[in-house]
Amino acid sequence: MWFFVWLIWGLIWGYATKSVISNRGYDEKTANTWSFYGFLFGIIAFFVAFSKPQVQQPTVINTVQTSAVDSDRDILKKGGWKCSCGKVNYSYATTCSSCRETKEQAEDEIYQREQKEQVKKAKEQEMENLKYLSEYKQLFDNGIISQEEFDKKKQLIMNGGFLYDNQRKELENLKMLSQYKHLVETGVITQEDFENKRQEILYENNQSKTSIAKKQEEGTAHEKLDRYKTCPSCEKKCLKSSKVCSQCGYEFY
Repeated sequence: MWFFVWLIWGLIWGYATKSVISNRGYDEKTANTWSFYGFLFGIIAFFVAFSKPQVQQPTVINTVQTSAVDSDRDILKKGGWKCSCGKVNYSYATTCSSCRETKEQAEDEIYQREQKEQVKKAKEQEMENLKYLSEYKQLFDNGIISQEEFDKKKQLIMNGGFLYDNQRKELENLKMLSQYKHLVETGVITQEDFENKRQEILYENNQSKTSIAKKQEEGTAHEKLDRYKTCPSCEKKCLKSSKVCSQCGYEFY
């Protein structure tokens, strides 16, 4: 009977001593040792354990290393690639991190998409050119432009030539002239009024052509000037690649 009382008494003090040691911050092995001391020595071991100092646990700082996220432009500069879904991936990635499409599949899909877009644009341009050709034919039928002028426009358009802004403006002026001619036929204005307007519109078109030709000539002249340099000794124009002036022998540095 007394044995069981002593056993229960020892277990109680062993558990209490272990709890005190654990609360003081000691490890499991130390707590189990003190549990044994509490079982043997009871309240004495408990008070000794209670008097032990608190263990200072090391402060663990969870440092999250965050690297600056590269922008899509930076990734592409480093050899990255853009998937057909729009996701930009690093150069070492073989599959897209978004849609899991391989790099080869993405490049092929983008290529096919670009080809379809080019075909679509070509068809739209062709339809636009045919519309302009039809309008020039109407101007020819109305006597606004000559056969020679119509043939030149036809050749330009059929060869895939693009109608620039100045040519569109010229076409609009000619269409306006066609409307003035209709006013002559209906008696709204006189033939003299029509001729005056015709001269005005044709003059405007010629001025536009002259301005464009001048700009092209200036651009060509500027391009030629860029190819030469002036000798500081005899002022002869020499090629930029020249090291010695052919006229005076001046050496360029």
